[in-house]
Amino acid sequence: MIEGYWYLSMGSTNPGTQLKLSSALTSSIFAILTYRWIVSENNWNSKFLHLLGDCSFGIYFSHIVIMKVFYLIPGYFQFVIYPFNAVVIVTISLVFVVIGRKIFGKYAKYLAFG
Repeated sequence: MIEGYWYLSMGSTNPGTQLKLSSALTSSIFAILTYRWIVSENNWNSKFLHLLGDCSFGIYFSHIVIMKVFYLIPGYFQFVIYPFNAVVIVTISLVFVVIGRKIFGKYAKYLAFG
Protein backbone atom coordinates (compact mmCIF):
# COMPACT_ATOMS: atom_id res chain seq x y z
CA MET A 1 0.00 0.00 0.00
CA ILE A 2 2.88 2.33 0.76
CA GLU A 3 4.36 1.71 -2.66
CA GLY A 4 1.01 2.45 -4.31
CA TYR A 5 0.64 5.65 -2.29
CA TRP A 6 4.16 6.67 -3.32
CA TYR A 7 3.30 6.12 -7.00
CA LEU A 8 0.13 8.17 -6.53
CA SER A 9 2.06 11.02 -4.88
CA MET A 10 4.46 11.04 -7.84
CA GLY A 11 1.52 11.62 -10.20
CA SER A 12 0.97 8.09 -11.48
CA THR A 13 -2.48 7.58 -12.98
CA ASN A 14 -2.44 3.88 -12.05
CA PRO A 15 -0.87 3.40 -8.60
CA GLY A 16 -2.36 -0.11 -8.35
CA THR A 17 -0.40 -1.34 -11.34
CA GLN A 18 0.95 -4.86 -11.48
CA LEU A 19 4.32 -3.45 -12.49
CA LYS A 20 5.11 -2.47 -8.90
CA LEU A 21 8.26 -3.96 -7.45
CA SER A 22 6.34 -5.54 -4.57
CA SER A 23 3.96 -7.22 -7.00
CA ALA A 24 6.81 -8.61 -9.08
CA LEU A 25 8.61 -9.94 -5.99
CA THR A 26 5.45 -11.49 -4.55
CA SER A 27 4.61 -13.17 -7.86
CA SER A 28 8.16 -14.50 -8.21
CA ILE A 29 8.21 -15.91 -4.68
CA PHE A 30 4.80 -17.54 -5.20
CA ALA A 31 5.99 -19.08 -8.49
CA ILE A 32 9.13 -20.46 -6.83
CA LEU A 33 7.18 -21.92 -3.91
CA THR A 34 4.62 -23.45 -6.29
CA TYR A 35 7.36 -24.99 -8.41
CA ARG A 36 9.05 -26.47 -5.34
CA TRP A 37 5.72 -27.92 -4.18
CA ILE A 38 4.99 -29.44 -7.61
CA VAL A 39 8.37 -31.18 -7.91
CA SER A 40 8.27 -32.45 -4.31
CA GLU A 41 7.26 -36.00 -3.54
CA ASN A 42 4.20 -35.15 -1.44
CA ASN A 43 1.91 -33.45 -3.93
CA TRP A 44 -1.65 -34.62 -4.46
CA ASN A 45 -3.72 -35.23 -7.53
CA SER A 46 -6.69 -32.90 -7.78
CA LYS A 47 -9.30 -33.59 -10.44
CA PHE A 48 -10.88 -30.19 -9.80
CA LEU A 49 -7.64 -28.31 -10.47
CA HIS A 50 -7.12 -30.39 -13.61
CA LEU A 51 -10.63 -29.49 -14.82
CA LEU A 52 -10.04 -25.84 -13.94
CA GLY A 53 -6.80 -25.86 -15.93
CA ASP A 54 -8.43 -27.54 -18.92
CA CYS A 55 -11.21 -24.94 -18.94
CA SER A 56 -9.03 -21.91 -18.16
CA PHE A 57 -9.07 -20.59 -21.74
CA GLY A 58 -12.87 -20.56 -21.79
CA ILE A 59 -13.01 -19.07 -18.29
CA TYR A 60 -10.66 -16.31 -19.43
CA PHE A 61 -13.03 -15.35 -22.23
CA SER A 62 -16.34 -15.81 -20.41
CA HIS A 63 -15.68 -14.27 -16.99
CA ILE A 64 -15.95 -10.68 -18.27
CA VAL A 65 -19.39 -11.34 -19.76
CA ILE A 66 -20.55 -12.95 -16.53
CA MET A 67 -19.24 -9.99 -14.51
CA LYS A 68 -21.12 -7.58 -16.78
CA VAL A 69 -24.31 -9.56 -16.16
CA PHE A 70 -23.70 -9.34 -12.40
CA TYR A 71 -23.20 -5.57 -12.71
CA LEU A 72 -26.84 -5.43 -13.81
CA ILE A 73 -27.92 -6.86 -10.43
CA PRO A 74 -28.40 -3.83 -8.17
CA GLY A 75 -26.00 -3.83 -5.23
CA TYR A 76 -24.36 -7.17 -6.00
CA PHE A 77 -20.79 -5.87 -5.89
CA GLN A 78 -21.55 -3.82 -2.75
CA PHE A 79 -22.77 -6.81 -0.74
CA VAL A 80 -20.54 -9.60 -2.05
CA ILE A 81 -16.93 -8.89 -1.11
CA TYR A 82 -14.03 -9.60 -3.45
CA PRO A 83 -12.76 -13.07 -2.54
CA PHE A 84 -16.27 -14.55 -2.54
CA ASN A 85 -17.20 -12.66 -5.69
CA ALA A 86 -14.13 -14.08 -7.47
CA VAL A 87 -15.08 -17.63 -6.46
CA VAL A 88 -18.66 -17.08 -7.67
CA ILE A 89 -17.55 -15.65 -11.03
CA VAL A 90 -14.95 -18.38 -11.67
CA THR A 91 -17.39 -21.14 -10.63
CA ILE A 92 -20.16 -19.85 -12.89
CA SER A 93 -17.66 -19.42 -15.75
CA LEU A 94 -16.44 -22.98 -15.19
CA VAL A 95 -20.00 -24.34 -15.28
CA PHE A 96 -20.69 -22.32 -18.44
CA VAL A 97 -17.56 -23.70 -20.14
CA VAL A 98 -18.26 -27.33 -19.09
CA ILE A 99 -21.82 -27.08 -20.44
CA GLY A 100 -20.49 -25.51 -23.65
CA ARG A 101 -18.01 -28.36 -24.05
CA LYS A 102 -20.80 -30.92 -23.64
CA ILE A 103 -23.08 -29.15 -26.15
CA PHE A 104 -20.50 -28.45 -28.86
CA GLY A 105 -18.35 -31.56 -28.43
CA LYS A 106 -15.27 -31.59 -30.65
CA TYR A 107 -16.11 -28.11 -32.00
CA ALA A 108 -15.97 -26.52 -28.53
CA LYS A 109 -12.32 -25.53 -28.94
CA TYR A 110 -13.23 -23.33 -31.91
CA LEU A 111 -15.72 -21.44 -29.75
CA ALA A 112 -13.27 -20.84 -26.85
CA PHE A 113 -14.81 -23.52 -24.65
CA GLY A 114 -11.57 -25.26 -23.99
